[in-house]
Amino acid sequence: MKECCREWAKIDDSNIAIDLDVLKEEFIEIAINAVQENPDAAAFVFECTDMPPFSNAVKKRIGLPVFDFVTMTEYIYHATHENH
Repeated sequence: MKECCREWAKIDDSNIAIDLDVLKEEFIEIAINAVQENPDAAAFVFECTDMPPFSNAVKKRIGLPVFDFVTMTEYIYHATHENH
């Protein structure tokens, strides 16, 4: 992914500022391309802990659920705790 995302490539260098708006658009573009290449996709998964802040923006643009470690944690919590 670093090959196609200039902002994401900066993530390993703590001395370089990252433009979060550009990064968000890069993630959206990747998701759109992935869905176009896989039209039967029913969801999108972010596998990195740096990505969840962009989940809602991607979800709005691709029209599919976006899962990440935050949604997984919430799912596990709600599956193991009673609703009060």
